[in-house]
Amino acid sequence: MKQRQKHIIAYFLLFIFLVSCLEEVPLETQNSEIENLVVVEATITDQNIQQTIKLSFSKKFEEETFLPLSNAQVTVLSSEGGSFSFFEQSPGIYVSTNTFSANPESTYQLNVETPGGRRIISEQEQIAGSANIEEILAVPTINDKGIEGIALRVATSSLFGVTRFFRYEYQETYKIIAPNWNPFEFDIINDQFPDFEVGIKPRIEEQQTCFGNNSSLSIILNETVSNDGNDAFEFRFLSREDPFLAHRYSVNLVQYTQSAKAANYWKTLQDFSDQENIFSQVQPGFLSGNLESISDDNLVVGFFEVASVTQKRVFINRDDFYNQEENRPYFLDCSAIGATPLFSLGAHQMGVTTSPLIDAIRAGLIVYYGVNENPTDVLGPYFVTARECGDCTALGSNVKPEFWTD
Repeated sequence: MKQRQKHIIAYFLLFIFLVSCLEEVPLETQNSEIENLVVVEATITDQNIQQTIKLSFSKKFEEETFLPLSNAQVTVLSSEGGSFSFFEQSPGIYVSTNTFSANPESTYQLNVETPGGRRIISEQEQIAGSANIEEILAVPTINDKGIEGIALRVATSSLFGVTRFFRYEYQETYKIIAPNWNPFEFDIINDQFPDFEVGIKPRIEEQQTCFGNNSSLSIILNETVSNDGNDAFEFRFLSREDPFLAHRYSVNLVQYTQSAKAANYWKTLQDFSDQENIFSQVQPGFLSGNLESISDDNLVVGFFEVASVTQKRVFINRDDFYNQEENRPYFLDCSAIGATPLFSLGAHQMGVTTSPLIDAIRAGLIVYYGVNENPTDVLGPYFVTARECGDCTALGSNVKPEFWTD
């Protein structure tokens, strides 16, 4: 999600530059006006952890990347008199020296001093209430595009304060079972021309069942009508044909409460996540954050946010919703079975001294599927399948996550 946010901010900076130009000027000649803007990504939470702040410089837009802002002095000050210092854990990534949690009764301010002496401060920010995730619902439905699947919806309840605005992130994990897995694998016995020899041997590594992981990329926001609770909000839709839902699926949903100003900032970013909206009729300067440079007039992009955070994990089984006998979706079509030859007579006649089968095995393109009882000059001694179809480690990890339950 953070990488996605950086790309969206880049589009914002490009838009601000373009709409402020009255003449047609090549973009590359004007990059100095929008290069090296400081970009701040900072959310302090009520979890007692080492908090993280990310600082970077914008670069030329044709390069579509950001440069880390290193060697800065980063501090968060509280209205109670507390001072929390940060150190640079990796380029542009600053982590609090000690663990701390935001107190809902206090306000907080971010202070940054760059190596060049530039000073950046935020407005005073405070947690805007707290809310629990009551439950996550998995609801069979057909979405507005006519696609059948499972809607994942979250229901919340307020604990204190005005909790009308929420931002969500999620991490999802899913079981992968290779459909063409075989308990045997290739064993290259001799790779020297012309005495090529390939056998098979029992697999040692687990390659049938794996686990894939994915994180939310889009900005997910919700605004409730009242503070008395809200109807379940859909944060994710899984198509019936989504391979994530082929067997067992888990999602860990993280919920951030937001102030009205933070919600407005994120909503603006969300609106621009659709590239078609970049050139809509909006005046420059509309991306209103809460950061300013007090040592000069340069623009600072980003938002310093203080939020209450809660999270919840659920598991979903496909068999609880769909017929167990139907074909399960996969990441690619695994119906094609080949028989790569051990020798390629035509190639060898032209001086090639390698084996097509051995080359494909070593390149990680194919794995063993079965024995071909009727090999020919064109069809090799073994049936083969794409690696992704017979070895799940091509798509995920064969280590079961600690949180996973079957």
